[in-house]
Amino acid sequence: MKILVAIDASAASQAAINQVAARPWPPDSLFEILTASRPRSLALATIAEEMKARAQQLVDTAAAQLRSLGLATTATVGEGDPKTVILDHAAAMAADLILVGAHGMTALEQFFLAACRKPSCASPPAR
Repeated sequence: MKILVAIDASAASQAAINQVAARPWPPDSLFEILTASRPRSLALATIAEEMKARAQQLVDTAAAQLRSLGLATTATVGEGDPKTVILDHAAAMAADLILVGAHGMTALEQFFLAACRKPSCASPPAR
């Protein structure tokens, strides 16, 4: 089973990771932790680099939590609109399940890490 877990820096995302960690999964399950970094046209190069580094740290930390339980997990930072990043990545990996844990980020948090929003669930990729 291929499972895409899309997260941001919100408490809801940590709750989603905790729920994944608490559940039994088929032995051949593969997890992909994904966040979207939305580049801002006004961002200086150093700020953009810091945004991407924070996004990578976010997915690496979540992936490490699942790996510590023996779950095969990779971590990816996509660049662009979260809806597009999530759906494109799900299609590319032929995901069997998409979990989105994102909620309630402030404007400042959205500046540093793009939020995944409900429209992600409205347009599942066609197979």
